[in-house]
Amino acid sequence: GRLAYLNYGDFKLVLAEDHDLTAPNQKPEIYKTKGRISIHFDTKNVDETFSKIKDGPYVITHPENTPWGTRWFVVEDPDGNQFGWQGPEKK
Repeated sequence: GRLAYLNYGDFKLVLAEDHDLTAPNQKPEIYKTKGRISIHFDTKNVDETFSKIKDGPYVITHPENTPWGTRWFVVEDPDGNQFGWQGPEKK
């Protein structure tokens, strides 16, 4: 898959396509979307940052370790724009 991003320190604009098409039915919905645009913010502690928002239907992905070695969570606004907070992997 393709990945392109603009990095401005703690702010990243990411355009990503899923690069691993194995077992697509076992992936969270967020991984099934091709060519999605999301905005990522860096944080030192993903779980602490997540605790500051209220859980709800707008949460696409709860805090989880990613296959690429980080930890993140993702929320979606009413227009379908996705925002992620990413930080160090939780061991």
